Parts: sequence; C-alpha cells; structure tokens
Amino acid sequence: MNNDKKNKRFGSLALILGLSLFYMGLQVSNAQTIRHGPVGVMDLVNMDMPPAVLAADPGWTNPNVKGYLIRMSWKTVEPSKGVYNFATFDQACLLAAAHGKTVGLSIGAGTMTPAWVYTAGAKQFSITIADGSTEIMPLPWDPVFQSNWSTMISALGQRYAFNPVVNYVTMAGIGRDFESSVTETASDTANFNTLGGQTLWVPAAVKIAKFFTTSFPNTHIVCAMGSPIPDPGNTGTGHTMMDTVVNDMLAACPHQFGVACDSLTGVTPAQTPAVTYIEAQYKNTSCGFQMFLPSPKVTGSTLAQGLALGVEFKAHYVEVYSYDCALSTQQSALVSANTGLAANSGFHP
Repeated sequence: MNNDKKNKRFGSLALILGLSLFYMGLQVSNAQTIRHGPVGVMDLVNMDMPPAVLAADPGWTNPNVKGYLIRMSWKTVEPSKGVYNFATFDQACLLAAAHGKTVGLSIGAGTMTPAWVYTAGAKQFSITIADGSTEIMPLPWDPVFQSNWSTMISALGQRYAFNPVVNYVTMAGIGRDFESSVTETASDTANFNTLGGQTLWVPAAVKIAKFFTTSFPNTHIVCAMGSPIPDPGNTGTGHTMMDTVVNDMLAACPHQFGVACDSLTGVTPAQTPAVTYIEAQYKNTSCGFQMFLPSPKVTGSTLAQGLALGVEFKAHYVEVYSYDCALSTQQSALVSANTGLAANSGFHP
C-alpha cells in the first residue's frame, strides 16, 4: 500500500474515532451537566400565592422540608402579552437561597391560558371539568397557542435556568392545567378526536416538551403523566399516546426528562403507567409524586402510608401540601420519607 493510501485510511479511521468520541462526550456531558434534581419532601403551596404570603410559610424554617414547588397560572404570570409578573418565583428563589432549600417551578396553561392568547387568534376548545362546569382551553397543537407558549417558557428559562436553587420544572401546555389530561367526558373526547386529537396531540406534546428542555438546558424537566383522553385500565389509545411522548423524550433527553404521578395516596396501585416509568427510570433521571390531596380530604389512607408508597415506588421526591408539612403530627412521617427518598436518589439527607 502506498503512503497516500495509508494516510487516507488512517485519516478516515481517525475521523470516525474522533466523531465517536465526540458523540460519546455529548452523551456523558449531558449526564454530568444536568444539575441534581429534587430530593425529599417538597412543600406544595397554593397556586398563585402572593410573595408576602409565601414568605410567611412555615416550611422555610422546617428542616423536614427540603424544597418547594411553586405553581402559578399563565394568566397570572403573563396577564398581557410580553408583560411578566415573576414576583412570586423571584421571592421563592430568594427564600430558598436564604434557608438552604430548593425550588421547582410550574406554570399551568390549558384552562389557565390568558384571554389575550385567544384574542391573538388561538381557537377555544370547551371542556367539562370535574364539578360539571365548562371551561375553555387552547388545543396543544394550535399554532397561535404554541407560539405564545414557547415565548413564555423561553422567558422563564432566561430568568431562572441557571439559578442554582431551581432544580426542576414541571412541564405544562399539553393538558388542561399542570398535567397531561385533556378530556374527561365522552362528548369532549369525541370532539377532541374529531379535531384530530389522536393524531395531533403526540407531536404537539413532544414539541412542547422540547420548549422546556431547550429553555432549561441543565435542569430536570418533569412530566406529570396522565392519559390525554379517558383510558380505563390504561391499556387503550390514551395510554399509547402518553407512552409515545414519554418514550420519545426519555430517548432524546435521557438524563434531563423525568416523570411524575400527581395522585399519590396510601393505596396507589403499582400498575399505573407513571409508577412503572418511575421504577424503571429512577436511576437515570428525576422521578417523583405529588400527594393527591391534603390528608384531611383523603379517606382510606394516611399521609405516612402515601409517603411510604412513594419511597417503595423508588421516587426521589414527593410534593406534600403545605397543610401537612406544617402539622407537628406529620413530622415523623416527613423524616422517614426524606431518608427513603434520599436513598432512592443516591444522595443522603
């Protein structure tokens, strides 16, 4: 073989090796640059809590509360196009830094979408909610909604993506509030399907998920899983739709995209889709639960039983309502939960 051919051959091998190492480096870098997600008991405060009220919450000085999830509605955060009210999020970050806590951020869209988005051209989709009343929301694939929602998430990321106390963001915009579910009734589901929901929801949800992962490149993005349409037994179309979105995002962002279940009680079955994903993914990315309701509103189980299940199901964190975080009678349950959740995450309290 002459020298020219040898040089070309070795040059090609070097290029292939270099590219391989480059892509391997990207994958390792992704795992290493994503900051640690939430671990332990997160104080779940009321939605749209004013800054002064948030500052008075007793969880800031409770050592059994490791962090907070701050939930705001889009219409409160951006009451007019391009006019942002980040006062509560700002207050949470300042308090967390002062008290050694962490912060999760969540902005609800869906029925919490501001009126100006519809004035801008987003179409209204009517849904019947649990109490029988009717509300409106934009469908996740509506282009006017997507454009304005992506701008909202980008603004959120520009402000908080590199704040060290912010260690997770729960994604919204694919369901009727903070979660993934859209319809509850047969008639709403029929309308949703007529408008192309079974085909259009999945690519829209993936696109919206990527708004979050792009805007918060080193922060865990957690999806509260739920079937977009009613799916008894979690074996039908709705289950498949949710699975497709989660699997796509876990493949695209394996150490950043996480999963959660927002209905934990002491009797939550192990066979639910979210629990299955949490048990499969807890070594790779952030996985957690939110308590279904404050303990006085739950029958048939206690907070301690719910927290114990969260630990058993391999969660890293559980969002617990402020009411329960403040009760002296619940502190032993919080201590036990923090120990188990930290063990699941590989950290120590």
